Amino acid sequence: MMDQTQAEFMKSDQCILVTPEDVIMGSMSKGDCHKGDGVLHRAFSLLVFDLHTGRMLLQKRSHHKVTFPMLWTNTCCSHPLFVAEEKSDVRIAAERKVKHELGITVCKESMIPMARILYHANHLDWAESELDHILVSVMVDG
Repeated sequence: MMDQTQAEFMKSDQCILVTPEDVIMGSMSKGDCHKGDGVLHRAFSLLVFDLHTGRMLLQKRSHHKVTFPMLWTNTCCSHPLFVAEEKSDVRIAAERKVKHELGITVCKESMIPMARILYHANHLDWAESELDHILVSVMVDG
């Protein structure tokens, strides 16, 4: 069940609408982007690895999340917002969200862009339709 914070994010956060080639087409609320079959928008998936063990830091999604609650996922995945700095550098959004969701600092300078993939998935009445920027970083201290 979505809590008040998640409900506000769904209304107020403006996602970046893009073409499959990652050309910005405008913005739309996070909630509207995920309705029906979804509307293509920019996203990121951050994979953080422990330098010493090679293990990846995973998280279990909050039960308040609209899509795929309580499932295990990568370190952090979310959306850059329709603001100048996040439109120009998806790593700024990843830095913001990993701090918000996990309480850890992963500096954008340590994030290596690896690929962009088109991703689509449905969950109940919600859908993901994303151009997902895959980012990788390492933790050097436990």
